[in-house]
Amino acid sequence: NIISSGGHLDWWDGIEAFLVTESMVLKHTAKLDPSVPSVKELGFNVNYTVYASIALQTGNSSNPQNVALEPVYTVRSLLLSAAAVPFYYAALVFSVSPIVTIGLLVNSLFISLTAVVIFCISAEVQRSMKVALVLSLIYSVCSFVWPYNTTFWVQPLQGFLLTLSVYLLILTHHRNHSFLCRYTVLRSKWSGSLLAGLAGLSLALSVFAHPSSLIYIPAFLAYSFFSVMRQQKKDFIYLLVILTVVLSLVGLINYIRFGSFT
Repeated sequence: NIISSGGHLDWWDGIEAFLVTESMVLKHTAKLDPSVPSVKELGFNVNYTVYASIALQTGNSSNPQNVALEPVYTVRSLLLSAAAVPFYYAALVFSVSPIVTIGLLVNSLFISLTAVVIFCISAEVQRSMKVALVLSLIYSVCSFVWPYNTTFWVQPLQGFLLTLSVYLLILTHHRNHSFLCRYTVLRSKWSGSLLAGLAGLSLALSVFAHPSSLIYIPAFLAYSFFSVMRQQKKDFIYLLVILTVVLSLVGLINYIRFGSFT
């Protein structure tokens, strides 16, 4: 389920992220540990690719079979691997294959959650439950996200976090006349700041999931500035502070892993 029918780089993305998850659970490290059992269970091609990956990251790509197989940080998303850790433990508890469990359930969960958020966004914007239901169904079963259900690629997690950021910003703007949440605590004094801060957190975590999310930040900030800041300047400031702090932590983690903040 993790190995797709695409090219070599496609299937390796998911396998490498899975091996990091296994290293987190069994070896208690965020590095890919080549001694985890799935390296041998998944066959020779995976075993050789682990050699090649470690050789590339250590500067010995010309002779991958002669590198020392030691734990190494990979360029894959640590956030996705960490999110799959509870699923790996669940597989151990129920004595089922962690590969099958993670391959079938993790991205399916993120895609389902994204569909729920799309429903909520549509309901807020269109003020119609029927339209929201149709749009969420179109996303779930009629879009290109469908093939991602049985992969362990990072795009569903990235998409969920970006979509959640959109919804939180809309709620920040609509909190006094929310369609779905009209009788909740959204009208409290600190609700706007909390929602804006969570939007900034979700947006920053999407960058941790995949760095390409950086290209969306200017659009999010522009929308926040012209919609949220008109109501409360402090809400926009909360968003900026949380976004800056978490992005700084992402840069620090990059520096620890690769010696570079970027």
